[in-house]
Amino acid sequence: MTAAPTRRGFLAGAAAGAALPLLGGAPAPAATTVTETAGPLQARRPTVRRGRAIAASRDGKRLVVAHDRRRTIAIHATKGSSAPRIVDVGGQPMEVAISPNGRLAAVTTAFSDEPGLAIVDLRSAAVHTRADVGPDPFGVAFTAAGTTLVVSGGEQEGALHVLDARTFAVTARHAVGIVPRAVVTVPGSATAWVALNGEDHLFRVHLRTGRVTRKLRTPWLPDRLALSPDGERILVTHGGPDADRVSEIVIASGRVHQHQAGALPSGVGWSARGRRVVALAGTGEIVVLGRGRKRTRRAVGGEPRGLAIAGERAWTVDNLTGTVKGARL
Repeated sequence: MTAAPTRRGFLAGAAAGAALPLLGGAPAPAATTVTETAGPLQARRPTVRRGRAIAASRDGKRLVVAHDRRRTIAIHATKGSSAPRIVDVGGQPMEVAISPNGRLAAVTTAFSDEPGLAIVDLRSAAVHTRADVGPDPFGVAFTAAGTTLVVSGGEQEGALHVLDARTFAVTARHAVGIVPRAVVTVPGSATAWVALNGEDHLFRVHLRTGRVTRKLRTPWLPDRLALSPDGERILVTHGGPDADRVSEIVIASGRVHQHQAGALPSGVGWSARGRRVVALAGTGEIVVLGRGRKRTRRAVGGEPRGLAIAGERAWTVDNLTGTVKGARL
């Protein structure tokens, strides 16, 4: 869940137990191997692809993992034991989103390594096209209908880029504020929420006009976002080396409730039944937040980065090894 230090937060470099079964239960290696020549001998060295972000298709059959410090993503099937397919996206991947029909992945690339947006065909495991979405793109999200794609970025000169998800042409660019991070679209409307890490606010932005239709103040360094299935609440992670809480904001009133989740939340989400879920990089867990102080913890080990949810299943990826771990909620 890196670049020069800013108020964007510290989770880009944050790292965190027994592991739960991988995907459909079949064990998988933590790394693939390549053969390299060492003088007259052949030495086998592991190629480790560290995980930095993860997304799940709506039906939960496919996962896409963005790799840290590399130019690749991995496409995983959640059933069976086939090896993941590796795709070079032309730059350091930052965040990833899967289209509602499950056919495409949108991957932002940045950190001065070919900034842009890569569109990957998940069936052919090939880059379909790349688009210019300004400097330092970060968050990416499809609308529920799958017709529009939204990208946040720009750091100090923060912006939202809006694209036609059929042609991948940029249709609008809106200035939003300092250091935009995660972005989530609002089903049934032409709006999206964006976390402004440099301003301690969430903005709801109209995607056609760029008008800010709502502002919500948050605790410092808002980072990742997740909108509840009923559209009434937002979960927010926060940056910082001592982060241990996530915020739950009631949109209608703006009321903020902070949940003490555990060390270094790196991703948040909601299950289909409205359960609040957090990935913890500091303790190697997926945590379900219950009422009051009740917590249900699923040990996944390693240093989880990001969170993907489909129905009542959740997945995260280890920043140390790139291994994907899954848990039933």
